[in-house]
Amino acid sequence: MATASVPPSSLLLVDGYNVIHAWQDLQHRQFQAGLEEARRELSDILASYIAFRGGEAVLVFDAYNQDTVGSTEAFTQQLKVHYTDRDETADTYIERLCAQRARHHLHHRLKTLVVTSDVAQHRTTTGYGAQWMSALQFRQEVHNTRSQIRHQERDRARRPTLKGVLPPDVGDRLNRWRFGRD
Repeated sequence: MATASVPPSSLLLVDGYNVIHAWQDLQHRQFQAGLEEARRELSDILASYIAFRGGEAVLVFDAYNQDTVGSTEAFTQQLKVHYTDRDETADTYIERLCAQRARHHLHHRLKTLVVTSDVAQHRTTTGYGAQWMSALQFRQEVHNTRSQIRHQERDRARRPTLKGVLPPDVGDRLNRWRFGRD
């Protein structure tokens, strides 16, 4: 499957532990600083990605063997981090969201992209009309997006400012006028 970016009107669903285990840098972070730090780094990466690309994202971590109740935290306005209930996997949660979106009366307008390398989840979620991207394909997509962000920042820094193109006396007059001193 060719790598596709996330359309602005879409929902990106990410199987968090699947991605952490697929990306070497996040695996390294997990073994070096702990699982919590790897989750935080993935959340930061995803927040930057979705802020640039648009749309919304849900990063899902399963708490399958934990004695906890599921919870959702707003990491940013566009990114939610969800921890599943004790007996629920991330796969089950993601599949349920895909099924709900497929039943929505505007389902043809609702784009859903699932990021996981789990083959069974790939088949199930695409059966609900979601698109799919492997964790490694998504890694490349994130890399490409970071390059675009850096390129735009360099271009923005190179653009001349109004102050830089005006003769000094005109800039001074504009500032006096702006602050009511003329």
